[in-house]
Amino acid sequence: MVLNSTNYKLPKNEILRGRDKFNNVLKNGKKNLGSFIFIFYLLSTEKKIGFAVSKKVKKAVKRNRLKRLLREIYRLNQDLFPDNYHYVLLANGASDDFHVLKKEVIKLLRKIEYEKV
Repeated sequence: MVLNSTNYKLPKNEILRGRDKFNNVLKNGKKNLGSFIFIFYLLSTEKKIGFAVSKKVKKAVKRNRLKRLLREIYRLNQDLFPDNYHYVLLANGASDDFHVLKKEVIKLLRKIEYEKV
């Protein structure tokens, strides 16, 4: 029995696509750096998010797992991401523990909220 029918689906229109858009956020946006995750963000008219993993992570299997973890963290916590920003979440591969990554993303998002005020 489902108690809460909240829709946590990741809408396709919220995904940041294209090399040019990624590079624009990475070059012109602000960044919050953590131990395992870097969040780049740029003011925009809509909320979009992209996921990337450093090429220092040699195995494609591990890179893909990290991207899946980042997507899941966003999907479960998308209400914590402020609207009207483009985001790029970049994992450096130092950790692949879901709870550690989630805790760090939430900490970095609080820094973004604090900087807005």
